[in-house]
Amino acid sequence: MQPDQVHLLAIVLLLVSLLAGACFFPTGRRTWSALFELLILATVVVGRLPVILTDRLPNPDESQKIVGAATLWHHPEFWKWVDGPTAGPLSFYSLWLGKLAGLGFTYAGARAVAAVFFALSLIALFRFLKNQFSEIPARVSVLPFVAFGSLVLFWDLVQYSNESTALFLLCLGMCLAFPAESASGRHIVRLTIAGIALGAVPFAKLQVAPMAFFAGVTAVVVALRHPDQSGRWQKVAALVSGALTFAAITAIYLTIYHLWRHFLISYIENNLTYIGR
Repeated sequence: MQPDQVHLLAIVLLLVSLLAGACFFPTGRRTWSALFELLILATVVVGRLPVILTDRLPNPDESQKIVGAATLWHHPEFWKWVDGPTAGPLSFYSLWLGKLAGLGFTYAGARAVAAVFFALSLIALFRFLKNQFSEIPARVSVLPFVAFGSLVLFWDLVQYSNESTALFLLCLGMCLAFPAESASGRHIVRLTIAGIALGAVPFAKLQVAPMAFFAGVTAVVVALRHPDQSGRWQKVAALVSGALTFAAITAIYLTIYHLWRHFLISYIENNLTYIGR
């Protein structure tokens, strides 16, 4: 068999396994949920292999991110050595994961990071849906997104982009901010991490900030209106303090390195100009 035929067969087998798992895996057991999530990760990564192993694609933004991440590896001060211009610092620092995984600052490394982030976003989405509904509808709901993410090969949708990190942070924040009714223990820790994830979204892609803000406000309203009123203000404080963490760290960093002007022009003004086009 030719390599492309082997790849197609592997994708078909994974998608069939995922469909069977969505319908027939036992519910309410962590082992089976973890296996379903592992199938999501494997399906997306295997499906993206032809793109991961391809050389440069038409969108130059990916090359800019790779070069910027490589520069930051040696000079990690963002807005001093690297200018986005509409991309946030987390879109660049995320590519360090490819370097740490041994793939270097390459197209393969960047697209592998994009594929894993997309798969993790779907896993977080699955957990969010499972928290709000029953498990089988949650499994079935993510299947079209897994199939799309593993089969699409259009270059502009599979290259590493600003949306890769922002989408993952948004989905992670939503998953943690809206736990299942039956969830117990460590609410404050979970909500703090949810706030950090949602608060970090603007520093990956500023244009996704309204969605993160809406999710955060909704989580605060849900916490305040929950029938169990014990500790509600602690939960709100955890969400809000977590959401402000990254902004506070960035403000301190900009003050120490005297980069406020660069930040306002390079990031805020450029994004407003881009939106106004």
